[in-house]
Amino acid sequence: MIRIAICDDDHNICTQLEKIILDFQEQVMKDLEVEVFYSGESLLEHIKTEGRFDLIFLDIELEGITGVDVGELLRHDLEDYTTKIVYISSKNCYDRQLFEVQPLHFLEKPLDKEKVIRDINLTMKMLEKENRWFSFKIGQDVHRIPVKDIIYFESTGREVKLVGVGGTFHFYDKIEAISGKVFEAQFMQPHRSYLINYDHVVSIRKDEIIMSNKDKIPVSRLRYKEVMEIQISYEEDRWR
Repeated sequence: MIRIAICDDDHNICTQLEKIILDFQEQVMKDLEVEVFYSGESLLEHIKTEGRFDLIFLDIELEGITGVDVGELLRHDLEDYTTKIVYISSKNCYDRQLFEVQPLHFLEKPLDKEKVIRDINLTMKMLEKENRWFSFKIGQDVHRIPVKDIIYFESTGREVKLVGVGGTFHFYDKIEAISGKVFEAQFMQPHRSYLINYDHVVSIRKDEIIMSNKDKIPVSRLRYKEVMEIQISYEEDRWR
């Protein structure tokens, strides 16, 4: 099941979006659960009590707690870096701070049905990738962790340190071998000792990358151009 939230204080927009999603559900025979909210406050309260959504269609210009506030609270206070956010607005320009929330897409009003469907399809595609697992051994024990919960790998001599949402693990392996295991997910190697999950990247600078847990990953001078090309490729893939 894919959980989708619609949050807009314009009831007509909510009705239109809900109809598009339910009609699409019948066409593709997928189990889509839709919840409608008319304020940022009610959406956040629901998330705190009932759990997160996979995709949120979120109006930027909400009264009270705005869509920008909701996104920032979701990412920074609730530490949810996996929910996909599609911002909706009647304007065609967006504040830079929105990009720190890592939105999946922006939709302008009036809504384009095909673009809404494209974002649902993209979310399903990304969820399929994220629902994969990475396995590793510590001694004789085999451990498994969802790929989406891996923030980065760091090579430390003969050992590899895996930094994840739920903790840190040390095991014997090589970065090159790990790269082959997660090649279908969105990972990049900004430095020979690091392999990072792009979905946990907050910002990319010339000499370092800030991750969702606030760790700073070095970017080697020789790999900076490659990192930027991979970033463009990942973003273009999201927008197709």
